[in-house]
Parts: sequence; C-alpha cells; structure tokens
Amino acid sequence: MTELDDPVAARFADHVDAVYRTLDALQPQLELAVDELADLLLAERRLVVAGLGTGAALAQIFAAGMLGRVRIERPGLPVILLGAEATVQVAVTGAYGADSALSRPLQALLQPGDAVLLVSQGSSAT
Repeated sequence: MTELDDPVAARFADHVDAVYRTLDALQPQLELAVDELADLLLAERRLVVAGLGTGAALAQIFAAGMLGRVRIERPGLPVILLGAEATVQVAVTGAYGADSALSRPLQALLQPGDAVLLVSQGSSAT
C-alpha cells in the first residue's frame, strides 16, 4: 500500500516510526532520569515540578501521575507542583518581574538534595 492508496494509514505509520526512533534516541537519558528520581524519593527528598503556560499543564499531568496510580495501585509519590497557581504567578510577576515567576517560589521551597523538573512545551522557551 502506498501513501497515495491510503494517506491516513501512511501518516500513522510515519508517526509510529518517529515515536520508536525517538524512544531509541532518548532511552538512555530516560533510564538515567528514572534512576535519579528513584534515588531522590528513596532519600526522602522533594521533587518540585514546574512550568508556565502549556508547560504548567504538562507539569500538572506529570504530578498527577506521581500522586495517583499509573499501572498498579500504589501510594502517592511526593511531588510539589509550581506554575499552576495563577494568583501566585501574577503576584510574584507583578512584584518582581516575569523572570521571578518560578525562581522566587523555588528559592523559598528547595532544600539541599531536592530536585526540580522544569517542563516546557517547546524548544523556544527560556
């Protein structure tokens, strides 16, 4: 079957191929990140997940996966979510500028040994 015969099927096949190529390219980094996250949680340190705009929505999805079950029933895993609180963002940004929307809350919350996962929707974020 060619792309001319079934363009929708061809698009899906291209997508699946891209997903597998991406997984192959990122698998070592993903495994390292999972190991680091497990070490963090076993050491009873905190994970702060943060994002702005679409990144905040993606951070919420990640945090929900940490707090709820994904494949098996388990206790929730400790995670702090930043960036989804519009009132805090507006207040901090108004008082200190846009660059402080996440940095001020992070400075207030983080302790040595804690980790931050910053989530961005695209590669053009600063």
